[in-house]
Amino acid sequence: GVHAVIGQITTVGTGPVGPSGALPSARKGFQACYDPAFARDWTVRGGLKLKLYLRPDGTVAKVEQKAERHVTPPQRLTAELTQCAVRVAEGMTFPVKEGASDATVTFTVEFLPDHVFPERSKKTTTPPATSTPVRKRTEL
Repeated sequence: GVHAVIGQITTVGTGPVGPSGALPSARKGFQACYDPAFARDWTVRGGLKLKLYLRPDGTVAKVEQKAERHVTPPQRLTAELTQCAVRVAEGMTFPVKEGASDATVTFTVEFLPDHVFPERSKKTTTPPATSTPVRKRTEL
């Protein structure tokens, strides 16, 4: 599988944007951008930093995007994936604080396939058969 992961959120002049806000629902939109892009080219991956400039009503007026250089492994974002992610961002709405004239939300979206982390799939989650139960020490 492939994953669109949102991270490093910075806000100016907005209310909360976290778990109950716009970003978790937008993750599905970013995922919907990545699935077809990855199906066409399995080397597509990378991080995209999006800065959203908000109108007073919380809708997005403008989106600035740039590739994140620190992402490992190397970037391979396509123009199609980037444009799709920007379209998802343009459709978002955020709670803007009253009187905030320069509200922004900045975050990264990382597009990563499972096979980028092969060591993850090799690890087992079950303990080895030789493990013994831990006994609680009782105070006397």
